[in-house]
Amino acid sequence: MAIFGIIELDSVCQVNEKIMIDCSKSFLTQGEAAVTLVEIEPHTGLGFVDVTPAPATNSKLYSLEYIYDADGVKDVTLRITTDGAPVTVTKQITVLSVADDALFASDSDLQAIETDVMKWVPKGKST
Repeated sequence: MAIFGIIELDSVCQVNEKIMIDCSKSFLTQGEAAVTLVEIEPHTGLGFVDVTPAPATNSKLYSLEYIYDADGVKDVTLRITTDGAPVTVTKQITVLSVADDALFASDSDLQAIETDVMKWVPKGKST
């Protein structure tokens, strides 16, 4: 009996860019007690956010949209609790400043040329 926490997110993002921290592929092995609490901490020290859906077994909803306001390497932690000790999984994301990302155009620059370019923004992203 085991709990497997899986965190999916881009390895790099930019300051003030909305990202999706997706933990929906997390699962329990047969015989494990039911999930009672699912929490995501977007960066060490910020505190955990309860993302437990109703019912808690609906793992498709284990996710959090987040925007980082400072650059650096961030530790993202998932904590899943059943009737036993919680299981935690950690993954890192690198958050770049606008200057470090060195992009040559902004969204508004692109929209002036291609008005519907924002339809290509992936789900869970803002830019």
